[in-house]
Amino acid sequence: MLLIACVTTVQVMAQNPKARLTSGVIDYEAGRIGDAIEKLQFAVDNGADNFKSKDMAKAKYFLGKALIKSAGDSALAAKYPDALFQADEYLATARELDEKGKYEKLAVLDNQDVWAGMFNSGASAYNTKEYERADKLFTRAAELNGEDLNTNLMLGYSQWMVADTTGAQASWTKVADIYEASSPEEPNKDVATAYLLLVSSYDLQNNPTEALKFVDRAREVFPGDKDLERTELSIYQKNPELLDQALTKFAANLESNPDDNNVRVVYGSLLEKAERGEDAETQYKMILEKEPDHLGANIQLGAYYVNKAAEINEAKAKLTKEADIDAAGEEVKQKLAEAYPLMKKLHELEPDQAEWINQLVSISYYLDEDEAVINEYVKKQQEIMAKQ
Repeated sequence: MLLIACVTTVQVMAQNPKARLTSGVIDYEAGRIGDAIEKLQFAVDNGADNFKSKDMAKAKYFLGKALIKSAGDSALAAKYPDALFQADEYLATARELDEKGKYEKLAVLDNQDVWAGMFNSGASAYNTKEYERADKLFTRAAELNGEDLNTNLMLGYSQWMVADTTGAQASWTKVADIYEASSPEEPNKDVATAYLLLVSSYDLQNNPTEALKFVDRAREVFPGDKDLERTELSIYQKNPELLDQALTKFAANLESNPDDNNVRVVYGSLLEKAERGEDAETQYKMILEKEPDHLGANIQLGAYYVNKAAEINEAKAKLTKEADIDAAGEEVKQKLAEAYPLMKKLHELEPDQAEWINQLVSISYYLDEDEAVINEYVKKQQEIMAKQ
């Protein structure tokens, strides 16, 4: 009879919301998170008729804290996929129910925990290509910690992946605002990518004005970024109505910063686009006089000479007089002879780049270089091609 009474007492206690609350808190503090969630959830679901306001506040508060912890456990995270959103709600309700304001005083720390959980779970979802879930998690994380650069960065990536271009642009603009207001010791490559995506997204929307606005902002914090330079040049090339504006802009920029060779090489490219090849040639030569190893200037000037040689050679095919044909042939050789040392330099700077060795082989044949020189280039060409 005594045994039956004891069993009955245990069963009654197990069904008692207050007993479950006490036991759930003990489990939480002992790290038994799964047990804590089950008991505290029972207390919350069944305590309406038994709890005072402070009891329900306590039950929801600790249930919220336990759910946050569960997000870091793979088994529990699978069992409670919406744990962080539930935790967010329970903690907010606990603060409302707590007449003494005890939980309100902990709100900053609690929200920080929810934010961290949202961010980590969002990153995990993004990495497993669950982009809609990542978007949802990062959206709430950004609401909790709107000035965190990485949260806004990842929110933008997630929005981009779910085709929310407007949202992504807003998030990456926030990233730009935060980054420009800070003083980073080292350039953040992820932020540079965000600027580039902002520029590209507006470019894809046929909004070059907005795209170029972010190009200018990005230049201030990422001077010399090659991807940005290529994208900017592409925008101007696709929008010939902006070419005069571009030339004016870059000329003024060079007046203020005459030693900025990265700007000068873009200016040269724009001059070529405006069919002012000789002026472009002058700009490239100015760069190489001061900085012989400048990759962009070597590429642009080398390409300029090779392209000129191709144009002359094409025109030569239409000539009928032998003297004119011979003169044109000499012009082709002259341009290739000017390109030759530039291709050598490019091969020196980027020895594994197939384009440069291919050019060297072709030019050396055309210029009738020494056989040993040609053979050496061919050997290098074969080695490079074998690696690809």
